[in-house]
Amino acid sequence: MVTPKLTRIPSMRERLEQNLSAHRNDIVSLLSRLFLSSFLFHFANLLFRFFIYIHRDKRSNTNTSILS
Repeated sequence: MVTPKLTRIPSMRERLEQNLSAHRNDIVSLLSRLFLSSFLFHFANLLFRFFIYIHRDKRSNTNTSILS
């Protein structure tokens, strides 16, 4: 009768390292997409606020400028 060889259970860190090394490109792609989408969202939000500010300024009929 053959007895099974006892091996140690891989630690959480070792399993995480194995998964990260196996899926490194996928993780980098996902993180770069998240960063780019959040950057574009913030940029679009700033543009929207800027246009709202300009629209309010035109509606109030004042000749104030951003630079003055």
